[in-house]
Amino acid sequence: VNTLELDGRSAGPESPKPVCALTATRFALARHAAMRRQLYRVLFVACTSALTPQPAISRRALVGGTGAAILLPRVARAEDEVTFARQKYGRGTVELPKTWQVDGSSIREPVLGVISSSVRSTSAKTDRRSIEDLGPIDKVALSALNLGGNRAKGDVVAAKRRADASGTVFYEWDLAVPPEGGCPRSEQDLIVCPPVEVALIAAAVADGELVVWECGVDQRQWKSFGRQLRATRSSFQL
Repeated sequence: VNTLELDGRSAGPESPKPVCALTATRFALARHAAMRRQLYRVLFVACTSALTPQPAISRRALVGGTGAAILLPRVARAEDEVTFARQKYGRGTVELPKTWQVDGSSIREPVLGVISSSVRSTSAKTDRRSIEDLGPIDKVALSALNLGGNRAKGDVVAAKRRADASGTVFYEWDLAVPPEGGCPRSEQDLIVCPPVEVALIAAAVADGELVVWECGVDQRQWKSFGRQLRATRSSFQL
């Protein structure tokens, strides 16, 4: 998605405005559903510049050093060692950096602030024996997962199948979630609404239950913590 080009121009964050306008126009003219889905993904990148998470500002940069060190994000170095701990969510667990604190449906960091304010895990009885019984990952109806908010209407930006050591299969999705009430009036000329949330989903079936872990973040949180949250989602175990 990051390397798609339209008329020779990158659809990444280097040229968001021209590609955003061009893609919106093409979206309006596209007749085929497959083409519309592809253009929506390009629009997601072009209008939000949020698909590729940026390196987070380190805690060390925030609590010490010069003003320039506070303002400029940098890639973590070897000495910025991070340790992890498993946190229980419903029937499953995920691995979080030890400095991250779970507070209800939120994850916070004492210095960096709110990582996500919309994290939860749900489970529901099912007669299926594996998540694969719902179909191939690209064919699963998101409405079957009982997701929060407007996530079931989200556009699938990325999807992945994995299996743990016991053979339990997990499906993972990155979703670009549209606003629940439709586009604000100021954005209606874009034809399609820019996403208001990136949702990270993991789901599996075990012991007669469909178990889902989900996390939603806004654009700022995604840019700062997207990589860590993806790793957290992929650490989900039952």
